[in-house]
Amino acid sequence: MSVDRTVYKFGNFEFDPSESSLLESGRTVPITPKALRLLAILTENPGHVLDKSYLLDQIWEDSYVEEGNLTYNIRQLRKILGDEVKNPRYIETVPKRGYRFVGSVERVEPSDGVLPTPLPSTPKKVVMEERNSGRPRLRAWLLAIPVILAAGSIAAVESWFGSFDPHTTKLLSTPFSSERLSTDGNVRHAVLSKAGDLIVYVAGSQDGKQSLRIRDLSTGQSREFLGSTEDRYIGLEMSPDGSSLYFVRIAASTPDTACLFKVRLTGGVPESLGCGLEGWFDISDDGKNISYVRCRYDPDDYCSLYVSDEKLANERLLVTRRGRTRIGDNAISPDGRSVVFAAGQSVDGSDDFGIYLFDLETNSETPIVDQKFFNVINIDWMPDGNSLLATALLSADDDFYFWSIVPNTRTATPVKQNEGSFATISMDREGLKLVSTVRSADFRVFVHSFDPDTKPVALGSGWTPRFTPNGRVLFASNRSGRVAIWSAFFDGTDVKHLSTGTDEFPILSADGSTIYFTSKRSGSIHVWKMQTDGSGATQLSRGDGGFPVGVSADGFWIYYLSAMYRTLHRVSNNGAIEEKVTEGAMHGADISADARFAAFFDGQPRGAKITIAALESDAKPVSVQLPRADMKGKHLAWSANGDYIYAVIFDPLARTNAVWRLAIDGAAPQKIRDLNVQELGERSSFSVSPDERHFAIATGGWKHDAVLVHGLK
Repeated sequence: MSVDRTVYKFGNFEFDPSESSLLESGRTVPITPKALRLLAILTENPGHVLDKSYLLDQIWEDSYVEEGNLTYNIRQLRKILGDEVKNPRYIETVPKRGYRFVGSVERVEPSDGVLPTPLPSTPKKVVMEERNSGRPRLRAWLLAIPVILAAGSIAAVESWFGSFDPHTTKLLSTPFSSERLSTDGNVRHAVLSKAGDLIVYVAGSQDGKQSLRIRDLSTGQSREFLGSTEDRYIGLEMSPDGSSLYFVRIAASTPDTACLFKVRLTGGVPESLGCGLEGWFDISDDGKNISYVRCRYDPDDYCSLYVSDEKLANERLLVTRRGRTRIGDNAISPDGRSVVFAAGQSVDGSDDFGIYLFDLETNSETPIVDQKFFNVINIDWMPDGNSLLATALLSADDDFYFWSIVPNTRTATPVKQNEGSFATISMDREGLKLVSTVRSADFRVFVHSFDPDTKPVALGSGWTPRFTPNGRVLFASNRSGRVAIWSAFFDGTDVKHLSTGTDEFPILSADGSTIYFTSKRSGSIHVWKMQTDGSGATQLSRGDGGFPVGVSADGFWIYYLSAMYRTLHRVSNNGAIEEKVTEGAMHGADISADARFAAFFDGQPRGAKITIAALESDAKPVSVQLPRADMKGKHLAWSANGDYIYAVIFDPLARTNAVWRLAIDGAAPQKIRDLNVQELGERSSFSVSPDERHFAIATGGWKHDAVLVHGLK
């Protein structure tokens, strides 16, 4: 059959816009519709700079979307073509303008209009990946806290919600693909009704408040049914009949207590069902039972799994985990006879999380898969009731991706694609639709002058910065693809890649010859040392590993906080001696330059004051009060002479963090500089230069964006 079309050839690729086909060496390359359209425009205009506004108008002509959508699709297209930003073969970024296709393009117009039949794409063999050492631990409780939907992301998500195609093929039966629904990093919590016709999500405002919104996928209409509040939503579930929403919310007035509510989607006052729950819960398919988790964080009852009726009455304890093992997400089986749940700990960096099944009829617990994970975020039963879908990290330096779990064969099969780090699962009853979120790290190191009129210097992606006496900053970063230790001068120049392992929390010895750091090279978190050029890496701690916070003046002792319990320990420079220094936990601890004192945040609520404890004597601890009783300390660092403590403190009235200098002798505190940062993420950290003229701080957090997943084959 004769057709009128043009094929564009570049490198090993053949691109046929009329057939929406991209071939590499004769084989079909999977590509999304938006990336196809973008590639068509670029190859039709080789060598020409195409403005961002022009590309946005051409690709999203009838929709308003943010520039981030274009950036994301350019990034995805580069991945497909194997292109690089710094050394582009095909797509060049023209700063402040747009993009240009720089590859040599050959136009082919067949005289008979017939093109060769493409070879089928080579199926990707799914292989269980080996465990490897990884990036820093993730605080499990943070992984359960939903990120607010910012105003810009709401428009992007709602634009997609209104055009949802209901005729999606079944999950696990079609080739994998996903469509990004937002790109600003502020979409985390969205749940799909069992009927697949409604979606509920948390909407945020610029002042930090949250509201709940509902979207009807058949009409594209949305409405707010619970207004703005300073409370935080940490868990959502739809009732099976789609009439009500269950949610776990933490009130701003009681930040240590989470409560479960039920509200009809038509509106009304939420009904309080009970308090003291975590954000992980599930509702049975008949709507008569709820499974949920309570965590007391006691050694004998760290977390427990319960099941009750729909009113949270007639509570039944199923299992309890002790020590530091928490219970995470859980799901009631379609037949209501069992509950699966994830349990383990990741604070010491080991791969300890398993997936288990509790039989409600026999009161027995069984592991349903031999595979262990660094963390498991979400679990949901597939409609057949014989298999499950989970999102999990295989190891700490990996991404979240989907796993197909089959209890009968005790197998876990990864469904990994280069689409992002999937975190959540919300699936309809028939397994036709799935809304998930993808997670990405956005942590950056900045060096500030104590002079408030001087602009900070950005060192780029990284965290755990630490100053050295020779004017450099040590920090951890994953800019090379895995977490390693880097260094740079204060002004951001002379950046050096020092280590090759999965390393962080670097500190320098007093004589400047040795870097002590945390590494997971041996399979769990331990204290290591290496020379300043990165050579001679040696493991020091063997027992309770952790994060270095100081070195004795003679260099014999390296002080560190236990990864598991946050107690203070020390290990000798040759690794021969390991000792526990304190019994109580120390939060945000730092050791004075002479290693005689430790300072840490204490009090109720945590961070209300600073406690100073002597390490080499029996002197009683002393306290340093924060500027106001309602403030909360985040990070601290000793001054060089030990007379002051520099602290990053959150002011709830100003709703921002600032750096303060607090005198040990009780003199009036002095604010050094406002950070203009409301929240400090999981990897935030703080250090002051030896001359006390600069400080370094890591800010940022995890970004979450919504995606629609088509198939998980």
